[in-house]
Amino acid sequence: MTEDEAFIRTIVDSPGDDLPRLVYADWLDERNDPRGAYLRAELEWAKAKQTTGFIVLRLNGLAEGLDPVWVARVSRPPVGVCADDVGFRETSRGVSAERLDAIERAAEIKLPDQFRALLQNWVGGDPTAFMFRSSDGVERIGPLGRFIWCGEESGFELMMAITRWQRSGNTALHTMIPICDTDGGARFSLVAVGYGPDDYGVVYHAYDGTFASEPTRIADNLSSFLASLTEPDPPTGDDLWD
Repeated sequence: MTEDEAFIRTIVDSPGDDLPRLVYADWLDERNDPRGAYLRAELEWAKAKQTTGFIVLRLNGLAEGLDPVWVARVSRPPVGVCADDVGFRETSRGVSAERLDAIERAAEIKLPDQFRALLQNWVGGDPTAFMFRSSDGVERIGPLGRFIWCGEESGFELMMAITRWQRSGNTALHTMIPICDTDGGARFSLVAVGYGPDDYGVVYHAYDGTFASEPTRIADNLSSFLASLTEPDPPTGDDLWD
């Protein structure tokens, strides 16, 4: 593991802790690496809990020219996938960039940057916040099951997921990758991410197989999707007796 990856790993393991970001930023600054300024701006943005205004504009400006996968790996939603509100149970350390490059070559696709970032941070696991709710509160999906597994040695499950939908009788699925199920492991109702030219990085609610229903767009990107995950609502009224 490189020094750079070790710093990222420390941030990923404690996404809500400021210190690993500051230590990494100092290390980058000593090497005149512009990523140090970005990390400090991300920390400022997270402390302010703002999604609009000067801080976000500065954050976006500093991100220009940086590796978008790196940005997604170290940034919290809805900018990146380093979520401090959503963890994963029974997960493992992420897959290497080299293994993901090999999967891309074999499948002849380009994985969405934020999906790559998620796979490099965490591999599989059950999310600790497992209900999706759209920003308008209308669309609700869940409970979410285990996120896709991508073993370091083979990446077999990811390759199977890609090729199965590439060959699906439902053409709407041909440029999507299922990333987790929504009905307790039945692999029927799923959340998927697009990788085609018209839906690159977009998150959908889809149905496996040759069903007539079209996938429903539920988030512009994986970061926004993670930011929308919540715990189930507590029971109220008659529900308390169910």
